[in-house]
This record gives sequence, structure tokens and C-alpha cells, in this order.
Amino acid sequence: MWMNRHTSGTRRRHGWMNQKVVGIGLASIFSDASDETVTALLPAFLASMGVAAGALGTIEGLAEGLSSVGKLAWNFETNLIRLTETWAEVTTAAITDVRDQAAAWVPNEQATLEGVLNRTGSESDRIRNTLALTREQPLSVPSSPSPFAKW
Repeated sequence: MWMNRHTSGTRRRHGWMNQKVVGIGLASIFSDASDETVTALLPAFLASMGVAAGALGTIEGLAEGLSSVGKLAWNFETNLIRLTETWAEVTTAAITDVRDQAAAWVPNEQATLEGVLNRTGSESDRIRNTLALTREQPLSVPSSPSPFAKW
């Protein structure tokens, strides 16, 4: 809470300016100051140790190179995860479509067999009984969640 001198001792809140914001701001200032100080003093420190001027360039080059390799690995992993998720979605959709088409195909084939049986002779009763059993116990198509749901 901040005191406002013009309101004779009553307290007034500044919504976003609180202790956490001040603390983060101070931490950011000190972090930037220490980073800039080290960057400015590093050449003098290396010179006092008798290291050649090119060593600073080598050190900074290695640091930038390692940073770039780390970013490259991170981007590769991120893109690989994104590709895997897309592949899982497309594969799941394709499997679902094939399952639905197969479930729709069975009744159509049963109707075709009925038409054929209407034109058959002595074996038609036995075949009709078998078809009746398949109608009583239709093909069950489980609607399970995607096997790729964990990605």
C-alpha cells in the first residue's frame, strides 16, 4: 500500500504497482547491470591475465555457437512434436473413416446376399438361417478413443 500525502493519511491503492512488481523490476535492473558490467570488464580482465585480444572473440564466438546449437535442438524437438501430433490426428481420422465405411458395408452386403438367396434353390434356407444369426448379432464397432491420445 502506498500513502498519498494529499489525502491526510488515508490510504490509496495503485492497482498494478505492488511489491511483486517492484521486486521483479529491481531484479531485472540488477541482472542487466551485472550482465553489462561483466561484458565491459571481460576484455580488461583477459588483458590483465596476458591473454591475446583474439581470445575474447573466440570466447564470444563459442558462446554464440553453443547458444545456436541449443536453439536448433529445441526447434527440432518442437517441430517433431508438432509433426507427430498432426500425424496422429490424420491417422486417427483415417482409421475412423475406414471403420465407419466397414460398418456401413456389412448391411449392404447382407442385402446383396438376400437378393442372391431369393434366386437360389435348396441351400437358401440354411444360408438364410445363417444370415438371420448375423442380423441378431450385428458387427459391433467399438468407438474407442484414439490410440494416439497420449501425444
